[in-house]
Amino acid sequence: MLVPAFSAPRMRRLSDRIQGLSEALLEDTEAARKARPDEPVDLHDLLAFPLPVLVICELLGVPA
Repeated sequence: MLVPAFSAPRMRRLSDRIQGLSEALLEDTEAARKARPDEPVDLHDLLAFPLPVLVICELLGVPA
């Protein structure tokens, strides 16, 4: 039932949107680094976890 949502052609069509999501998360990561320059940035919380969730929401057409 979910195969069409995860097909290679659909992924290619969404590549620009995925790039935009990635860039927005990287901007948020940079803002967090600038806000607290002496503390490490948690890439899991700011990038590695939210990106796949956002992409899956896009694929399934549900709000994040």
